[in-house]
Amino acid sequence: MAEMQLNKKHEDYNERPTTPVRPGDELEITVEEFGDKGDPFGKVQNYVVFIHTNDILEKGTDYRVRITKVLKNFGFAEPTGTTE
Repeated sequence: MAEMQLNKKHEDYNERPTTPVRPGDELEITVEEFGDKGDPFGKVQNYVVFIHTNDILEKGTDYRVRITKVLKNFGFAEPTGTTE
Protein backbone atom coordinates (compact mmCIF):
# COMPACT_ATOMS: atom_id res chain seq x y z
CA MET A 1 0.00 0.00 0.00
CA ALA A 2 2.79 2.47 0.90
CA GLU A 3 4.52 1.71 -2.41
CA MET A 4 1.34 2.53 -4.30
CA GLN A 5 1.07 5.92 -2.52
CA LEU A 6 4.73 6.65 -3.23
CA ASN A 7 4.27 5.97 -6.93
CA LYS A 8 1.18 8.18 -7.05
CA LYS A 9 3.11 11.00 -5.38
CA HIS A 10 5.91 10.60 -7.93
CA GLU A 11 3.42 10.77 -10.81
CA ASP A 12 1.92 14.00 -9.42
CA TYR A 13 5.40 15.54 -9.28
CA ASN A 14 6.02 14.73 -12.95
CA GLU A 15 2.66 16.18 -13.96
CA ARG A 16 3.22 19.61 -12.37
CA PRO A 17 3.04 22.49 -14.81
CA THR A 18 6.36 23.85 -16.02
CA THR A 19 7.46 27.48 -16.00
CA PRO A 20 6.97 29.57 -19.17
CA VAL A 21 10.70 30.43 -19.31
CA ARG A 22 13.99 28.52 -19.21
CA PRO A 23 17.52 29.66 -18.30
CA GLY A 24 19.14 31.23 -21.35
CA ASP A 25 15.87 32.37 -22.93
CA GLU A 26 16.04 35.88 -24.37
CA LEU A 27 12.80 37.83 -24.50
CA GLU A 28 11.13 41.21 -24.13
CA ILE A 29 9.61 42.09 -20.78
CA THR A 30 7.88 45.22 -19.49
CA VAL A 31 8.79 46.47 -16.02
CA GLU A 32 5.43 46.31 -14.26
CA GLU A 33 6.39 47.05 -10.68
CA PHE A 34 9.18 46.96 -8.09
CA GLY A 35 9.64 44.30 -5.39
CA ASP A 36 10.03 44.90 -1.67
CA LYS A 37 13.79 45.44 -2.09
CA GLY A 38 13.35 47.72 -5.10
CA ASP A 39 14.05 45.09 -7.75
CA PRO A 40 12.12 45.71 -10.97
CA PHE A 41 10.01 42.86 -12.27
CA GLY A 42 7.71 41.95 -15.10
CA LYS A 43 5.59 38.94 -15.89
CA VAL A 44 5.57 36.25 -18.55
CA GLN A 45 2.21 34.45 -18.57
CA ASN A 46 1.68 35.56 -14.91
CA TYR A 47 5.13 34.18 -13.97
CA VAL A 48 7.15 36.87 -12.16
CA VAL A 49 10.64 37.61 -13.52
CA PHE A 50 12.90 39.87 -11.45
CA ILE A 51 15.39 41.87 -13.51
CA HIS A 52 18.73 41.98 -11.70
CA THR A 53 20.69 45.13 -12.52
CA ASN A 54 22.49 48.03 -10.89
CA ASP A 55 20.99 50.38 -13.47
CA ILE A 56 17.76 52.27 -12.89
CA LEU A 57 14.96 50.73 -14.92
CA GLU A 58 11.74 52.64 -15.54
CA LYS A 59 8.29 51.25 -14.88
CA GLY A 60 6.38 50.70 -18.13
CA THR A 61 9.52 50.40 -20.27
CA ASP A 62 10.18 47.31 -22.37
CA TYR A 63 13.57 45.63 -21.99
CA ARG A 64 15.33 42.74 -23.67
CA VAL A 65 16.42 40.27 -20.99
CA ARG A 66 18.19 36.93 -20.68
CA ILE A 67 16.73 34.50 -18.12
CA THR A 68 19.46 33.50 -15.64
CA LYS A 69 17.64 31.45 -12.98
CA VAL A 70 14.24 29.76 -12.85
CA LEU A 71 12.47 28.77 -9.64
CA LYS A 72 9.00 27.33 -9.09
CA ASN A 73 7.21 30.65 -8.48
CA PHE A 74 9.53 33.26 -9.97
CA GLY A 75 12.72 33.71 -11.94
CA PHE A 76 15.60 36.10 -12.51
CA ALA A 77 16.94 37.82 -15.61
CA GLU A 78 19.64 40.26 -16.70
CA PRO A 79 18.84 43.10 -19.09
CA THR A 80 20.51 43.01 -22.49
CA GLY A 81 19.04 46.31 -23.71
CA THR A 82 15.86 48.28 -24.34
CA THR A 83 13.46 47.47 -27.16
CA GLU A 84 13.22 51.07 -28.36
